[in-house]
Amino acid sequence: MVSVRLTPRASRDRIRLARFENETVGYRAWVTAPPVAGKANCALLRLLAKELGVSKARLSIVGGRTGRRKLVKVAR
Repeated sequence: MVSVRLTPRASRDRIRLARFENETVGYRAWVTAPPVAGKANCALLRLLAKELGVSKARLSIVGGRTGRRKLVKVAR
């Protein structure tokens, strides 16, 4: 499981490791896609797959589908 804080409608796609308020470590991601019809979520999965070096098909959002904070599961 990977924790991600997503910001849609950014100027460019990027991702970095981050430490959150509750001292957990996860990713902070910015995507250019708008948060409409799941476009930002798809862009996030594409960006995260590239960062982790895995197939996009191995990733799924299991928590926070409509919020900024996401919980992404990486399948084996």
